[in-house]
Amino acid sequence: EAELTLVQTLRQALEADPDAADARAMLTDHYRGRLLDAEARRDPEHAADAAAQLRLHDPVGSAKWLRGDGALTLVTDPPGATVELFRIQERDRRHVPVRVGTLPETPLRRHPLAPGSYLLVLRAPGRATVRYPVRIGRGEHWHGIPPGESEPHAIPMPPADAISPDEIYVPAGWTTLGGDDEAADPLPRQRVWLDGYVIARLPTTNADYITFLDALVAAGREADALRWAPAGRSADDGAYARTPDGRFAVREVFGFVWRLDHPVIRLSWAGADAYARWRAARDGLGWRLPEEHWLERAARGVDERRYAMGDHLDPTFACIAESHPATPVLAPVGGFPLDESVYGIRGLTGNARVFCSTAYRRGGAPIVDGRPDFAEVAPITHRVVRGGTYVTQRAWCSAASRFALPPDVASSNVGVRLCRPWLA
Repeated sequence: EAELTLVQTLRQALEADPDAADARAMLTDHYRGRLLDAEARRDPEHAADAAAQLRLHDPVGSAKWLRGDGALTLVTDPPGATVELFRIQERDRRHVPVRVGTLPETPLRRHPLAPGSYLLVLRAPGRATVRYPVRIGRGEHWHGIPPGESEPHAIPMPPADAISPDEIYVPAGWTTLGGDDEAADPLPRQRVWLDGYVIARLPTTNADYITFLDALVAAGREADALRWAPAGRSADDGAYARTPDGRFAVREVFGFVWRLDHPVIRLSWAGADAYARWRAARDGLGWRLPEEHWLERAARGVDERRYAMGDHLDPTFACIAESHPATPVLAPVGGFPLDESVYGIRGLTGNARVFCSTAYRRGGAPIVDGRPDFAEVAPITHRVVRGGTYVTQRAWCSAASRFALPPDVASSNVGVRLCRPWLA
């Protein structure tokens, strides 16, 4: 009522005196605020209405503001990377990159860029291709300056042989997480700086996990293998079969046949963590379970999308409960190719959730100087679980949704995805 009274009063003032500068300025400020609020809520209808009102009441003064031209600063290590520019647009209810052209080679300093969400594809000889999403707000300068520093962070371009085809490099930068009112237990909306990391393109499969268990048996650690094997109907009936030579194998579980390319599930957090530690030792890399902020950024990029593929989730996009005409079942990892984030990571929206290394705290880790503080505080009763599942309704598959499990509890829809910090 107060808003309506304000608008009516200001309009009446302008009808009485079209040159009333104070009334026009107040009305302009009001509609600018409404437009910014609608854009923050990703509400195109109300944003378009507010923009139309601005053009009506202040066509000259608001023209430049409505264009909202921003700027991009981008520094890479090494310099001289080529930059291919894609604008993120909604096509068939998904957010997809549409090629715009090329930008000058890095470094870029305050390069003009219209407001919007973009994907920059960076390439340099002998270096891995880097996907670097940015979002330019109205009149915003995307500068890439870390908290507490004065110069832009130089985005490392990893050597080509340092990132395998099964891995995705997520470069350091600012991102906005949480704040999705329709998500389950989301983080409060927060803009944070996250350092670079590498994440597995696909979740860990039964084949991957069986390799781990068989290696434990071969090393004389059968007791550990049995303790960390996927849970079955009872302590004496594991989810995997055993072959005559003692190896593990998939079999029918709870009425459907597990496949080697299904995501491994029915693990405790301890089993998932043990697998990550074993992979780190085997590969000589810093594999570990991801922090929850890493997973949310991997799915949402930097533009606050609701799901990995955009703001809409169709049952054909990801393996969720509505994807199945009868009993929901797991799909092979990568079996829903549209369940892919702006970085090229698959399976973040459906099929199986994954354990995080993050200890669960309501409201999430505290933010200290712009960075999440993941330091653990005893006692740890629950670990964060992220992602959607093959038995979950779409509302709880949003990338901001958070869940928690005690470390010793095995769930029928929670598995593993590996990450490692990128230390360059």
